[in-house]
Amino acid sequence: AQDLAAGGISAPSFTVSGAPVDHTGPLVTGLSASPSQVNTSNEATVTLTAAMSDPSGINMGDGPYFGGGSYGPSIALRSPSGKLRVEAPFTAGLGDQFEARLTLPAGAEPGLWTISSFLVTDKLGNFAHVPNFAGVQVDGIPDLTPPTIQAVLITPAAISLDAGAVAVTVSATITDNLAGIASYPLCAAIDLCLGPTVNLDYGNGAISAALTPTAGSNYSATLTVPATAIPPTATVTISASDNVGNVGSQTQTLQISRTLPRASQRPTINSFPKVHVGQTINATLPLGTAISGSQPISQSWQWQRCTLSNVCSDIPTATNANYAITNADLQHTLRAELILTNAVGTSRAYSGETSPVIP
Repeated sequence: AQDLAAGGISAPSFTVSGAPVDHTGPLVTGLSASPSQVNTSNEATVTLTAAMSDPSGINMGDGPYFGGGSYGPSIALRSPSGKLRVEAPFTAGLGDQFEARLTLPAGAEPGLWTISSFLVTDKLGNFAHVPNFAGVQVDGIPDLTPPTIQAVLITPAAISLDAGAVAVTVSATITDNLAGIASYPLCAAIDLCLGPTVNLDYGNGAISAALTPTAGSNYSATLTVPATAIPPTATVTISASDNVGNVGSQTQTLQISRTLPRASQRPTINSFPKVHVGQTINATLPLGTAISGSQPISQSWQWQRCTLSNVCSDIPTATNANYAITNADLQHTLRAELILTNAVGTSRAYSGETSPVIP
């Protein structure tokens, strides 16, 4: 507008006419529960009904509000303590009638369950006010017993990480006396509805996985223990919650071993009976030498100069398998040191010594 005004041109104006803008949410009346009182000695279903109307229509998940209408009308009830919550969508019935069916798990907390959330909008994105609601009276004895976890088995029970990472299978029998093992959508335990899990703590890290049902009350999961895990043990913990938030757990121990690297034979030096200044000698491992230990293993060489009284010291920069003899080696013997290193530590293997170096 400033640019237009600077040029002496008036900016155009527009007038929008028509009905007033709708800022009013849907009208919701007569919200009620049938039955209004249940006993949760067993799983119980409650049907909530209400009349809903709006000039633009009730948003049933067909937008345009909420990013294309991915949300339709829904309601959630919470227990007296607020620890449990059940939710269900509303579906359209005859005329302006809508209903939602909520299922309360067996052993649910007794007392008056009231509205936790009420999400009803029109197609313009206006929210309905939370209507008056008498609540649902829940009777019965609450389930306070966590699931039972038995017959925990880790296969294999002991592993060696010498060849690298190893997969282990964890299995268990998991049962619950009343509410049932947590599962969607029946689970009413806020933040505890993921089902049975297993956690493997190996000292310098941990990995987790969901336990999946195999047959009946049996569950299993496979986890891969990394080669960097710290011996001698890892802690394996299985946790399971029921549909009303009771959590049970069992802990077992996985034996872990890693070994220092080792060469099955000593290095050799391909020198003549007499060695002299200017000669290049080579260190090698004999044919068929095996390198064992936890992978990965690094390998390096170090040449040493020894006195006639068998005191040996490293020769600076002489860290290749080949070594060119210098004047500093006169009247000394030489030997090669093989250095093997992995995550566990370092081991060394020495060749025999050469004869004293001559000019």
